[in-house]
Amino acid sequence: PALSSALAENSVGITVQRSLRRALGVDDGGQRPSVGTELGLGAVTGVFTSVAICPFEVLKVRLQLNHDLVDAGPAALLRELRSLVGSEGLSGLYRGIGSLVCRDVPYNTLFYGSYESLCTLFMRLTGVQRKEELATGWVFLSGGLGGCIGWALALPLD
Repeated sequence: PALSSALAENSVGITVQRSLRRALGVDDGGQRPSVGTELGLGAVTGVFTSVAICPFEVLKVRLQLNHDLVDAGPAALLRELRSLVGSEGLSGLYRGIGSLVCRDVPYNTLFYGSYESLCTLFMRLTGVQRKEELATGWVFLSGGLGGCIGWALALPLD
């Protein structure tokens, strides 16, 4: 479930970010958005990623709590899924969504806000006009620092 959760979080997060930026005309090569706008886009992204990963997180926690199933493999995961949906319905997959939103919205706000703001800073420092022109190393550094900022400030809340 952890790998599935990470795949869902990243694919949904990147898709939502790109869609929001395109809808706002942010990636048209014009002026970069303010830090406040970047933080807002990150917050909205956090809501979507929370919804996407909640079923995986619920199953992960249930497997962790049931010591007989921890090392039982994919069959145990499917049994736990059937048991959960059978006893609680599909809504059982979203048990704890409020807590997840309280963790992921602040993280995504800080991560995407920091990442995009750092990319903007490095674009100015290197004299490029579009993020696509920014060297890969600067993009990696922005992502790494954004992740550190996000988890350093959001993880204590988790």
